[in-house]
Amino acid sequence: MKLNMKEIQPYRCWYEYLQYTLNDSERSKKVNKTYYKDWHLNQVKTKTFNQWIKTHEHLFINKEVQSIKLLGNKQTPNTVAVEIPINYTVQRIQNEIGKTVKGLVAQQQVSSRFKLHIKRSFQSRTFDWFLWAYDFHSMKLPSGKKKYTLDEVFDLVEAKQDKRQVKVKKRSNARNMMRNLPKGTQEYYQKKRSDGSIDTMAGTKRTSASRQNAVYILRNVAKARKILDNVCKGQFPGEYSDH
Repeated sequence: MKLNMKEIQPYRCWYEYLQYTLNDSERSKKVNKTYYKDWHLNQVKTKTFNQWIKTHEHLFINKEVQSIKLLGNKQTPNTVAVEIPINYTVQRIQNEIGKTVKGLVAQQQVSSRFKLHIKRSFQSRTFDWFLWAYDFHSMKLPSGKKKYTLDEVFDLVEAKQDKRQVKVKKRSNARNMMRNLPKGTQEYYQKKRSDGSIDTMAGTKRTSASRQNAVYILRNVAKARKILDNVCKGQFPGEYSDH
């Protein structure tokens, strides 16, 4: 069995956070290299995820149980054991078994060693934004300029997202992403001219959006920092709340 596109996205994000960490001179010292031994970290540092996953997908897949069978004296991993009174009819079993196992089934069978630490629905683009914001915010620039401003970081992240959407031919996803941005951010997008430049005469609305952008970027940077720390220990994404 192979992971489908939706199932593979969390591991792609995990890989990219780990790769970022390994290529940082300070953070790389904190990586639990024993835990990640089977990932072959020398490959993680240099290969794209699509190259690496071809030989490492097995790390995230267990042999799945594909049929219901009698338990006997042994319970198979990745299954739920149930007891059914022998006087139950098939119809009664059909009517009641769903209520009994609700919450215990319809789950992905995952490797216990490289288990994802996810508490909510996973949105890969959210974690991409976190890491991109952290990267641009931390980037060392040529002499004469210390670092990008928060507004510049916002523009760079948005431009990178646009570039990815063009690459995968899914421009509509960008609109869905905007729905999750802070109030005021869409006003900022609306101030772009048709050629993509910014209307600097937008007045107070532009200033308000700028403040919102700054808060948004700083929160993303803080979350990415926590996730990077978690990845060093072998957890993704782990706890990353900024509250």
